[in-house]
Amino acid sequence: MPALADIGQQLKEVPVSALPPSPDLSFEKKQAKALARDCRAGKADAVERVRKQLPRLSIDTARDIALADAQFVIAREHGFDTWAALKAHIEAARPLDQQADRFLEAIGESKHAVAVRILDAHPELARFNVFTADQSHFIFKPEIVKVVEIGLKKDWNFEGIKARTNVAAFHNDFTNLQAAFSDPSNPNAAVVINAGKAEQHGLELEGQVIPLDGLEISGAYSYNYTKYLSFKGPSGENLSNTTFPNIPQNKLDINVRYYLPLDESVGSLSVWGDWSYQSHNRQQAGLGDDPLANQGSYSLYSLGIDWQNVMNSPIDASFFVNNLTDTLYRVGGLNVFVTTLGFDAAVYNPPRMFGVKLRYSFGPDAKSW
Repeated sequence: MPALADIGQQLKEVPVSALPPSPDLSFEKKQAKALARDCRAGKADAVERVRKQLPRLSIDTARDIALADAQFVIAREHGFDTWAALKAHIEAARPLDQQADRFLEAIGESKHAVAVRILDAHPELARFNVFTADQSHFIFKPEIVKVVEIGLKKDWNFEGIKARTNVAAFHNDFTNLQAAFSDPSNPNAAVVINAGKAEQHGLELEGQVIPLDGLEISGAYSYNYTKYLSFKGPSGENLSNTTFPNIPQNKLDINVRYYLPLDESVGSLSVWGDWSYQSHNRQQAGLGDDPLANQGSYSLYSLGIDWQNVMNSPIDASFFVNNLTDTLYRVGGLNVFVTTLGFDAAVYNPPRMFGVKLRYSFGPDAKSW
């Protein structure tokens, strides 16, 4: 058997037969079958062609060549490393109308990976006709994320003051991050497309401290930095260096609860207050002039009283006030401002709300009168 270096040298010396301007895969398949047939018939020129591309084969072996080897020989004679590479090249060289047929056929046969490859090679199919445009909205690649995270949990005791902390830092690298947009051709529909690359890193902190008997203070803070590194929107707009939608950079929540020192026969009575804050965020991806796309920073305040096991009974009661200052902010909507319709739809948060909750517990562990 010849050395690998000798094989490589022989392959380099083999002349390359150029493909015609409009190559036909079926013709190349027939050529491979004919080559295999001629080898089996003992035709010297066919055997010689095979041994030039596959010098590892003896003359006797070359005469009994498999179809896969014959296809490899045809591919090598055209300058391709494999039959698969030759096939992909020929299919990619088809006219756009044939690519559209291949694309729709792959969709109809649920061959998602094939449809993705065709659309990647011919992105103009997304605008070729109404059928390919409609189906291209449902073609997107798997999202891949590489995650690095480090954290620390610890309980503390400072001169009788108990505390607990949980700190975590993370970094995410996204490839083909999936993002939802309003369909440029139909504002009532959504499309999912892939961002080329994106990154996200941040910090999360949770903590609780009991400075006095009956007093609990807990809090949580998160910092989130996001960025599309390379990303084209559904209309071709460059969205690189923009941030992810609906992810504020800073969020903070502090809760204070105090348990009144009452006799156990009365039950457990506590009063609490909560303050939460989040910074500005963009609620819709893109660079449009939609006046409702940006939500400014805001704070929310809530108060309440909880009475568990009322008078040593299986009843819990609570009174609460949510959104004490009646702050108004948007929680979502439909971006149609940039279309010819020229209006926006937005969903807002619940207004200030107060109420009473009662709960009755059943079972052997429930308190009883």
